Amino acid sequence: MIGFQLRALRVAGPGLAPADITFGPGLNVVSGASDTGKSFLFQTIDYMFGAASLDLIPEARAYSSIELEIESGEGRFFLSRNLEGGEFELREGDLGASPKPLGDRLNSSAPDNISAFLMRLSGLDGRRIRKNVENELQNLSFRNLARFVAVNEEEIIKRLSPIHSGDNIQKTAESNTFKLLLTGHDDAALVRQKKLAVAKAELQGQQALLEKLMVEYRDDLGENPAPAAELSEQLERLDTALSAAKDLWNANRSALDQQLQEKRALLDAQAIDRARSDELRTQIARFQLLDKHYQSDLSRLDALWEAGSLFPPLTSEVCPLCGAPQNSHVHEETRVLSLDVNAIRQSCEVEKAKIELLRKELISTLEDLSREAAGLRRDMTARREVWNETNRQIDDVLRLSVKESESEFSRLSDLRFDVRKKIETYNRSAALESRYETATNQLSEIKPGKRAVADLPAAAITAFTGEFSKILEAWQFPVSGPVSFDTQAEDFFIGIRRRREQGKGSRALTHAAFTIALMRYCASVGLPHPGLAVLDSPLITFKDKDRAQSDADLTPEVRLRLKDKFYRDLVTRAGEQQVIIFENEEPAEDIQPLIVFHHFTGDPSLPRCGFFPVTESNEVEGT
Repeated sequence: MIGFQLRALRVAGPGLAPADITFGPGLNVVSGASDTGKSFLFQTIDYMFGAASLDLIPEARAYSSIELEIESGEGRFFLSRNLEGGEFELREGDLGASPKPLGDRLNSSAPDNISAFLMRLSGLDGRRIRKNVENELQNLSFRNLARFVAVNEEEIIKRLSPIHSGDNIQKTAESNTFKLLLTGHDDAALVRQKKLAVAKAELQGQQALLEKLMVEYRDDLGENPAPAAELSEQLERLDTALSAAKDLWNANRSALDQQLQEKRALLDAQAIDRARSDELRTQIARFQLLDKHYQSDLSRLDALWEAGSLFPPLTSEVCPLCGAPQNSHVHEETRVLSLDVNAIRQSCEVEKAKIELLRKELISTLEDLSREAAGLRRDMTARREVWNETNRQIDDVLRLSVKESESEFSRLSDLRFDVRKKIETYNRSAALESRYETATNQLSEIKPGKRAVADLPAAAITAFTGEFSKILEAWQFPVSGPVSFDTQAEDFFIGIRRRREQGKGSRALTHAAFTIALMRYCASVGLPHPGLAVLDSPLITFKDKDRAQSDADLTPEVRLRLKDKFYRDLVTRAGEQQVIIFENEEPAEDIQPLIVFHHFTGDPSLPRCGFFPVTESNEVEGT
C-alpha cells in the first residue's frame, strides 16, 4: 500500500452513543441532504490531519474526543484528539495497545508530532521546500500537503489554481510542494540567497580578489610568455623525450647491475681459488715434510745396511768387556743377542724398497698438487685481469652512462615541471577570468526579487496533464479544444478558456479531477503521496440553481451524464487507492454495492439520519 488510508472515524463523549463511520479501499461516498453532518465529517478528518481547530456543530458539542483509524503498509494505527484541540495520542496495532503522546506541532522535524507521523506514512518525511525568493527553506509539513489531499467545498470552487490557497506568503511554498509531488525531489540542495546589498558587496569583493589573483598569475608567467598552445606542444615533446630518457636510464642501470653481478661472481671465484691455493700450499708443505722423513728413513736404512757389512771382520776380535775372543765366551751377567747380519741387511733392503715406493707415490702426488697450484695461480691471474677490466668498465663507462642518463632525465623532468606549471598558471588564470566574468554578469543581474515560479520539468507536466485529460474524458466533461498546463499561472487551460475563468460547477469538477489525477500520477510513476483524496461537494453544480453564465455548457443532460460518469469512472480508477466523496448527489443504485456507501437520510424516523445518532434533544431541535 502506498501512503495510508482511513478505515474508521469515531466521535465519543461521556454517556453518549458514539458517532462513527467506516471507510474502505477504492471509492467511498457519503451522501445525503444538507445539515446531516457531511461537511462536519470532512472538517473532522482535516482536523485529525493536523488542522488547528474544529468548528463544532450543535450535535457535536456534547462530545469530547475523536478517534481516527488509519491503515498503511506499516500496520494499523489509532489517532485520538480532543475536540477542543491540543495534542494527539497514537496507538499502534489494536485498541488495547498503550497510547503514546503525539504533538500537534506542524512545522517541527521532531519524530513525535502528527505532521512527522503522517509524512512518514506518506513517504515524504524529512523533505524541505523553498518558501521565498531568497531560497529560504522550511520543513515540509503535512499541512502543506493537505490541500492536495483534502479539498473542502469552499476551496473546490475558488477562482484560483488548485495549487494555491490565495495566501501570497505561502504561494512559493505551495508551488514547490506541488513540484515535489510531481517530481519526487525537494529543495534541500538549494543555497539560500543573500539580501540585495549583501549579495552586491560579496560579488564586488569577489571581483577585487579575482583581479588581484589574475595580476599575480600574469607576473608568474613573466614577460612575453609562450602561448598556451605552444606550451602544450612542448609538453607533448617533453613527455616523449622523457620517456626515451627514462628507458635509456633503465637500460644503463640494468647493464651496470649485470656488470656488478659479474664482478661479485669473480670475487666469489677468486675467494674459492685462494682458499684452494692455501689448501694446496698446506698439503704440499706437509707432503714435502713427509718426503724429508722418507729420505731420513732411507738414510738410516742405508747406514744400517752398511754397518752390517762390518760385523763379519769383527769375529776374531776380543770382547771389549773381558778381552776374550768374541765367539768363545759368554758372560753370565749379560744376555748377548745373537745377530744374523745377513737377515738384517735383507730386512733393510725390503724396508727401503717399501719406503722408496711410498716416496715415489708421494712425489707423484706432490707433482699433481704443484701442477694444480700452478693452474690455480694462472686462473687467479686471469680472473684478476677480468676483474680489473670489469672494474674499469664499471667505473669508466657504465657509471658514467648511468650518471649522464640520470642527469638528462632529471633535466627533462625539471623542464617539464616548468612547462606544466606555466600551463596550469594559464588554466588558473582563465578560470579566474571566467569567474570574474560570471561575477560581473551576476552583479549586473541583481534586481529586487519577485516570486520565483517553480521549475516544473516538461516531461512530468506532460504526463500529469495527460492523466488529468484522461479523467475529464472519462467523465465526458465538455472540452472545446486541447487541455494544457500553464507553468506561469500554474493552472490548466481547458479548451480555449482558463480553468479559473469557468463557472463554479466546472471549477469544482476540474479541481476534483486535478486532485485525483495527482494521486494517480504519483502512483503510476512510483512517487510518494499520501495515497488518498477526500473531496467535499465536487458535484456542486447539481445543487446550484443559479449557475454562472460560463457554465452554460453544463446543460441538465450533460450534468446528469457527468454525475453518472463521475461515479462510474471512480469505481475503477480509485483501485487500491482511496477516494472519499462527500456529496448531496448519490451514485446510481447499481454502483452502490460496488463501493463503500453511506447515505444520511436527514429523517429521524429513518435509519442513519446523519453522522450523529439521533437523541431526544436532537429530535426536539429538529422539530
